[in-house]
Amino acid sequence: MHFAESLPPGWRKILEPEFNQEYFGKLSHFLTLEDASGQNVFPPRSLIFSALQSVDYDQVKVVILGQDPYHGVGQAIGMSFAVPNEFKPKPPSL
Repeated sequence: MHFAESLPPGWRKILEPEFNQEYFGKLSHFLTLEDASGQNVFPPRSLIFSALQSVDYDQVKVVILGQDPYHGVGQAIGMSFAVPNEFKPKPPSL
């Protein structure tokens, strides 16, 4: 899957050059191999850019980047400091 295809036009225009960089190809390949070998990769590939898919670039005022270790399958949804509604807030930092 080419990541840009799933993004709104504004984000696609801004990020397309990064998706074409060598480092991004290597990272994508590594994640594909990890997933194929049965390793848990969070969030699932389909949710990696869910935050960017929810609103286009021209409507964004602030972007909050978060890094939080998700402890279980199904918790990471591609949004900073968030878990699905059916989970009580986990990990503890949430």
